[in-house]
Amino acid sequence: REGDVRLLLFAEDTALVVSTEVRLQGLVDEVGVVCERRKLKVNVGKSKVMVCSRGGGRAGLNVRLNGDVLEEVESFKYLGSVISRGGGVSEDVRQRTSEAAAAYGAMKSIWRERKVGMRVKCALYESIVVPKGTYAAESWGLRVEERKKLNVMEMNCLRNMCGVTRRDMVNNEVVRRRVGVVKKMEERVDERVLSWYGHAERMNSERMTKRVYESKVDGPRGRGAPPKGWMSGGVKEALKKRGMTIESAKVVCQNRSEWRAIVYGAGGV
Repeated sequence: REGDVRLLLFAEDTALVVSTEVRLQGLVDEVGVVCERRKLKVNVGKSKVMVCSRGGGRAGLNVRLNGDVLEEVESFKYLGSVISRGGGVSEDVRQRTSEAAAAYGAMKSIWRERKVGMRVKCALYESIVVPKGTYAAESWGLRVEERKKLNVMEMNCLRNMCGVTRRDMVNNEVVRRRVGVVKKMEERVDERVLSWYGHAERMNSERMTKRVYESKVDGPRGRGAPPKGWMSGGVKEALKKRGMTIESAKVVCQNRSEWRAIVYGAGGV
């Protein structure tokens, strides 16, 4: 059907996207034939299948490649991001906070070193820990609990950096001023989301990314309120904090300089 995107390719990573198990098996067979023709070997052990559904549990798929059944999973990592069967970014946020905390912990000798000034520590935190925690955040649509998880992880790092515990009864804002990290992790995510939103809005309509971005998914909607996605939980929430609507943002983002000032503030990035 016109508009179907069945293959996502990046270097040696390949994702197949179809609507039924039969179509998936057919596509897997095609990929197997092409790889064999080009003398390429697919690692069956690293190849997984997953059904994207708001319901829980596995579907019991029986998809085979070269006679071997591919393992069905409830989540998998693709290009560094965790994709979950039920949608949402909770698993990805958990992975990001874990990796950011691990990166911080690996440098504990530096944070404890009194001869290293707070300005240097802040620069290291901004250049190493923050990127770990916000990797691929451009596609996130955060819920309240996920925003809280990011901020809690960050405050644990900042309190440790300046030698303050919760027993000291020191306010979070005071800790941030001492360290020199005023911007919250969730605010950095909002900036990344809006930056990507502006980039997508300015794209040429013929580009595949723009066509997918503007596409509509057919089919009935489930009962109850839909879960927050990238547009509702990411873009709209970030715009609301800036006193803007989607309609006004679509116009303003066409001017890169003006949009940059709105996303990052008057000072830019």
